[in-house]
Amino acid sequence: EWFTVLEHYRRSHCVVPELIIGNGYYFRVFSQNMVGFSDRAATTKEPVFIPRP
Repeated sequence: EWFTVLEHYRRSHCVVPELIIGNGYYFRVFSQNMVGFSDRAATTKEPVFIPRP
């Protein structure tokens, strides 16, 4: 299941809050301009794991 983290964000990096330690996450990014959304999303190939402290 996909969730929107940020909309109308113009920077090249962000911090995603409330991720659960020990879980793995896939991320995908769309670009949008006045014409609309990009055709395809850039998606991570491997999950990103939130390490335990």
